[in-house]
Amino acid sequence: MTKKFILGEIRRTARDGAPLGHRAFATATGIKQHDWCGKLWARWSDAVNEAGFEARAKQERHPEELIFDKILALTEKLGYFPSLSEMQMERVADSSFPSNSSIFRRYDRKTLLDSLIAYAAKDKNWSDLGDKLLEALPTVTEAIGKEQSGTVNYGHVYLIRTENAFKIGCSRSVYSRTATVVRQSPHGGELIHTISTDDPEGIERYWHERFKSSRIVGNNKTSGEWFSLSAADVSTFKRRKTM
Repeated sequence: MTKKFILGEIRRTARDGAPLGHRAFATATGIKQHDWCGKLWARWSDAVNEAGFEARAKQERHPEELIFDKILALTEKLGYFPSLSEMQMERVADSSFPSNSSIFRRYDRKTLLDSLIAYAAKDKNWSDLGDKLLEALPTVTEAIGKEQSGTVNYGHVYLIRTENAFKIGCSRSVYSRTATVVRQSPHGGELIHTISTDDPEGIERYWHERFKSSRIVGNNKTSGEWFSLSAADVSTFKRRKTM
């Protein structure tokens, strides 16, 4: 792991002219703190400065109004209250959209929806979304009830590697699905990792969107589920056990 390579990765992964923090950088690239700390630089700010950036100020918590406005804008765009995976996808497309962790450190889903309903009722910019938010209440309440009773129908998003490509798909019978994919490949294959989720289709869309620049398009890769992934991409996927 050379200094030149890491500096290049800092520049490559910068968003809107700002470098990632060291934890986000590790997630995006697979380059861990122990690869550089005490070996190449004493602190992350030193690496960032050498890459040509000013060290990023400590990220502030999102004000409540920003969280509400962003989620309501997404609701307006979609025409319905977004799922967790759709919020994650929006975060990929728009780095200013609050992460799920920053949202749900403050609220559970029911409290968030109740708060949004109250906020939209008071703000003329969002008052016409009241009905769409109210329509989501039964679905959110039912989902929470299933989680509490242990009746959620979980599935998996899987990563399968064949000779020269990776397939990202979803299934509620992941091992059976893996066997089918491997049999269909002339060179065989192997299951690399699975992510457990109560929204397999939504989480599959999230990873397809995240890796869309690496999607393989060709006569035998027409499903949109095949990708040419780097080792860092695979490492990023394998860090998630549940979503």
